[in-house]
Amino acid sequence: MKKAQLVFIPAPIIGHFVSAVELAKLLVDRDERLSITVLVMETSLSPNIARSYIDSVISAWSRIRFVHMPDVELDPSPIPAGSDSPRLAGFVLDMFFASIIDAANEFGVPSYIFFTSAASFLGLAFHIQALHDEQKVDPTEFTNSDVELVVPCLASPFPVKLSPSSLLSKEWLPFFFPHD
Repeated sequence: MKKAQLVFIPAPIIGHFVSAVELAKLLVDRDERLSITVLVMETSLSPNIARSYIDSVISAWSRIRFVHMPDVELDPSPIPAGSDSPRLAGFVLDMFFASIIDAANEFGVPSYIFFTSAASFLGLAFHIQALHDEQKVDPTEFTNSDVELVVPCLASPFPVKLSPSSLLSKEWLPFFFPHD
C-alpha cells in the first residue's frame, strides 16, 4: 500500500489556518495512506491560540505534522527514501499563495487551491474577475458606488458596496487577480 503526503500552505491568518487544518483532519480520517504536513507562518497568528490548537491536533492526529517556518533549520543530509516514506502527492495552497504553484510544478506534483470563504464569495470573486478579464472593468471603480451586480451564483442582484473592501482595493487586487 503506497503512502502519500500532501503539504498544506495556509495563509497566516487564524481563520485560514484553522480551516485548512480542519480539511487536513477530514482527509487523513478518510485514507490511512495519507499524511499531511502543514507549514506554519506565524506572522499574524495569535501565538497562544495557535499553539493550543496545534497541540490538540498533534495529540489526536498522528499523520498531521506542523513545520514552523521561522524555526526551521535546514538539514543538509538527504532524507532517506525508504519504502515506508510517503511520496509527495501535491500541495494544498491558500488562495493567497497561488504563486507557489510554480514551485509545485517544479516538484512535478499537482497543486490545489483551498478557498476558506463561502461558495457565494467565491462566485462573487469569479464574477468580478470575469468583469476584469473579459470586459476590462477596473473593480476598484466600484468602491463606494451604488452599482448592483447580477452575479450568476446569487439569487438577487448584489449591491457592490457590500463587498469586502479587500476585493475592491488596489492593494489587495494583485492577490485576487495575480496575472496582472
